[in-house]
Amino acid sequence: MRMRRNALLLLLVMALSSVWAAQCDFDGDEKTDITAYHGATGTWYIRGTLQGLQVVQWGWSAAIPVPGDYDGDQTDDVAVFHPASGNWYIRYSGGGVGLINWGWKDVWPVQADYDGDGITDIAVFYPLQAMWFIRYSGQREPCVCTWGWADVLPTPWDYDHDGMTDIAFYNRAEMPFDHWHIRLSSGPTNIISWGSISSIPVPANYLGDEGIATLGIYRSLSSEWIVTGSPPATVWGTYRVTEPVSGGDYDGDGYDDKVAYNPETGEWAIRYANPQMEDEFLHWGWSESTPVHLNYILLKLGGYSKDLF
Repeated sequence: MRMRRNALLLLLVMALSSVWAAQCDFDGDEKTDITAYHGATGTWYIRGTLQGLQVVQWGWSAAIPVPGDYDGDQTDDVAVFHPASGNWYIRYSGGGVGLINWGWKDVWPVQADYDGDGITDIAVFYPLQAMWFIRYSGQREPCVCTWGWADVLPTPWDYDHDGMTDIAFYNRAEMPFDHWHIRLSSGPTNIISWGSISSIPVPANYLGDEGIATLGIYRSLSSEWIVTGSPPATVWGTYRVTEPVSGGDYDGDGYDDKVAYNPETGEWAIRYANPQMEDEFLHWGWSESTPVHLNYILLKLGGYSKDLF
């Protein structure tokens, strides 16, 4: 009986760790690693919190960085998506490489764990028809569904705390307020008014709620971060100088932190969720490099930038 109980506890810990996993954790210590991808050379510069500097050549100028835990070892793998061929090239953290064809030149990568097994599923979003194509890591049949319409921005995350990423998008064209449209994996759908004309969607686990996403917007005109269920807005950034990078827990406390990134200089300004942590400013990258967080990549593909408003 005790062995069965211990086994169940182990399975529970493994399941919860997959829910709480930090994004862009390339050394498996449950902390986000600051990473710059240099597209011209296909080089990843990873500032590992456990292993220190890692320089990995994986990609080229026509490839898009798509990090994720594709083998379920709780360590993110370096990977790129090549739209022209639809190929995903994965360099597994445990060794070996993978080549998977899923997509074509007009789609955006939206990789995430859509079935809750702790493994990143390869997925793409076709913006012209708002179609989602999800290739599950397990034995399930692929998902092909329409959720959205032209000119919306995909914002996949786990919004209902069931361990599975939900299909979602942000529509900035619904005046006078922007709307979030969330198709929960548990069944129902939500349409939430949260945002305005100068808002950029930045969902993340700001409240430390065991991996569940909180709706967040960044108002570029005032550099304000506004989060549902959170205290008053946080001013963090500089108008037409920095861009928001969301979805990173840089100190491993279970709360995602706010980052203002300067794409011209490669400077990262981190406002930690933990009030006992001092703000951190560091240079990691330069004008020709980019962060690799999924939400940041989608913002760039969707035409959001510091000069948009």
